[in-house]
Amino acid sequence: ITVYVGVQIFNFKYSPYLNADKRVLVADYALVVAVAAGSFVGSYVFRKIELNKFTVDEDRGLFQIMDFVAPSGTAIVAAIGLGFMMSILFFMETNISESIVSNPANKLEKGTTFHLDLFVTGV
Repeated sequence: ITVYVGVQIFNFKYSPYLNADKRVLVADYALVVAVAAGSFVGSYVFRKIELNKFTVDEDRGLFQIMDFVAPSGTAIVAAIGLGFMMSILFFMETNISESIVSNPANKLEKGTTFHLDLFVTGV
């Protein structure tokens, strides 16, 4: 329901109501209004539903240190796959940001640290 409300409010900028500036202003706050409305509905409508409380064993402590003695082969392969996907994500994010910033309309000159962010991320 939150997505539906957000999309409907966002599409208000295409309606004939109000003037153009006010329609754009309403559409800019579509996400905030949709989340607030969804939170209100979730809190008010479902307030009588009892939920299980999260309990913490005080004797054990809040955190437990994991023993990394001998990970299984499946864990190693999964870590390699996740690391590879993360490196692709970082590489694409860096290139997309660089292409947006390096747009000729920005009239910026390429500095000496053009690829430094990718190097720092790699290290």
